[in-house]
Amino acid sequence: MYRKLNIMRMNSMDSMGSACSTCSPCIDTESQNVFDMDFTKINRDTMDIGASLKETLKSAHETGRTTCGVYECAQVLETNPDNIMMCLLPSSSDDDDVTMHIHFTLIEAFCWENDIRLMRVDSAEKLSKILGKTKNDNERPTRTEDFNCVLVEYPTSETSEFEEDMAEYYKKTCHMNPSPIIALP
Repeated sequence: MYRKLNIMRMNSMDSMGSACSTCSPCIDTESQNVFDMDFTKINRDTMDIGASLKETLKSAHETGRTTCGVYECAQVLETNPDNIMMCLLPSSSDDDDVTMHIHFTLIEAFCWENDIRLMRVDSAEKLSKILGKTKNDNERPTRTEDFNCVLVEYPTSETSEFEEDMAEYYKKTCHMNPSPIIALP
């Protein structure tokens, strides 16, 4: 099924030769083939990208730009998808829960269709450790215990170096199927 989706994305290229605005550097417009990539560099970058993602999540959480929980994220995606910088889904979720699998599939499809950066992380537990508490717990209590989906909104000011690292990483890996899983520290 995933292979079929990638083939469909490649066949539905617009006249400019790009599959989507975020994947255009990955596609050769002449032959419509994916460039050969150095996978060892991507694996090495994955170690550093985990730290960048952690810092991005911390700063976004402190400024109130994160949404946690499958249902809460679905509501934000429905009302304001243009303001979403990235969507994070953990790979180690409860595989026996069919309804969660359906929600994940729908969120993935929505993100692909709306050019929202969709990234996989290694666990919801690590997301909860990063986003569960702020420096001052009385300042902003966590509204949810569900970290099976996390949305990060664009900042109102300029993006940080860590956020730019995440965007560059996504450009390098957006065409890979299955997408790489980011190991959070």
